[in-house]
Amino acid sequence: MPHVEPCPKCGHTPTKSDDLGYLSCEACGWDMIRDGYEPAIPLWPQVSSDDEETRGSHPPSPPKQPEKSSMVKRNIPRDSAPEGYFMETDGKIYHPRIPNSELIIPQRTDFLLNDKRFPLGKLVAISGRPGVGKSLIAMNLAAAVSRGFAFPYVINQGRKVTDERDVIYFSAEDGVEDTLIQRAGTLDASVGYIHFNPYLEEDSDEEGVKLRTTLQNLKFLRFLLEHIRPALMIFDCMDSYLGKTVDANQSNHVRQVLDPLGDLAQEYKCTMLLLRHFGKGKKDNVGDRALGSVGITGALRSELHIDFNPEDEEDDPNHRQYILAHSKANLSAKMPSLAYRVVSSEAWYKDECFPTSRIQWLGESVVTAEDLNHPPERSQEEKSARIEAKDFLYACLADGPVESKLVIKEAKAAGISQRTLERARSDVGVQPLRIGDKWMMQLGKSPTL
Repeated sequence: MPHVEPCPKCGHTPTKSDDLGYLSCEACGWDMIRDGYEPAIPLWPQVSSDDEETRGSHPPSPPKQPEKSSMVKRNIPRDSAPEGYFMETDGKIYHPRIPNSELIIPQRTDFLLNDKRFPLGKLVAISGRPGVGKSLIAMNLAAAVSRGFAFPYVINQGRKVTDERDVIYFSAEDGVEDTLIQRAGTLDASVGYIHFNPYLEEDSDEEGVKLRTTLQNLKFLRFLLEHIRPALMIFDCMDSYLGKTVDANQSNHVRQVLDPLGDLAQEYKCTMLLLRHFGKGKKDNVGDRALGSVGITGALRSELHIDFNPEDEEDDPNHRQYILAHSKANLSAKMPSLAYRVVSSEAWYKDECFPTSRIQWLGESVVTAEDLNHPPERSQEEKSARIEAKDFLYACLADGPVESKLVIKEAKAAGISQRTLERARSDVGVQPLRIGDKWMMQLGKSPTL
């Protein structure tokens, strides 16, 4: 039996103990696990130094514990170890602490705006080629967070899912006064919750030009997280914030930057959104499309890819469709892909109109990130089925909006697969419309989109 000492709280000798040294006091209710305890002697059973197993530099092995099912709390003191557990390196003594996993309390993963594309407290990326709307989507998400509305955010059709939260938006590519504030304004965002390009007054060159912060400036980022408590922090684009000494193609370089950033995100429950660019050409693995080391992708818990919709046959670049596809999801199943266009818009400030652009959401799509990387070839039979589906949509929606579930049900009855219907929707230009709690389909442009 292990040595039993008086209760550190009331002095009464603990009357409960077991072979593993777990102590509790029946007199005052003191509990070793709950209240903590630093014993004067080791809690593990002592073994004679003459024992052959304990001779030499190796410490004695702890007693074998009874087999129990997982997630069952055993009576083992937190982070305890036998006397003599230490390591010596370069003349210094270190005392390893080995946490007891059975004392860890499981926690659920929370998601920004309850959308599983964006886990809270994790690193997330949106990757795509230049000019496909990455920054516009980041602003759409920022606007949604600032108002507490669901993503994808649609003006005048937003669905409240949470309270308004703050956003910190670092942008190295777009100006705040001439671009970003207009994009926020045209989305009717709560701009008071969006903070663009925070900086330190001392971080400037000899001519007084403000220097951009980096992902390595953890003290500054921690200050922002502590005092603003944002739910979302955006870096557009990531390469501009890695720092001059970091080689984005070296895994050990980027992980030394991203791993501490991930710890900071976890501590403050803030989604860190990194915007990345695609490299040239297609890749065998969809996870290798973005520039930089594969270590960047490894550090992410969720990644979204953007590219041209391979099902879209529109030749006019001003009307091209794009797909936002969930390419990596470590904490949930992949969310459905979203189709969209980039359209012209306006923002008003004191009776003055400023031209800008925004995202026009077209609804969910069956196109995946793998399809974006290697677009499938369509057979003549598929083309004929697509024409049939287009004719069906024109006839079904000719008299006005129809509930989406009903359209899909009637299409299935007509022998049209959901994938073919989705492709035909892109061709016809069917727009989503929310009326109350129901999603509708309608032809042409929606006046509220």
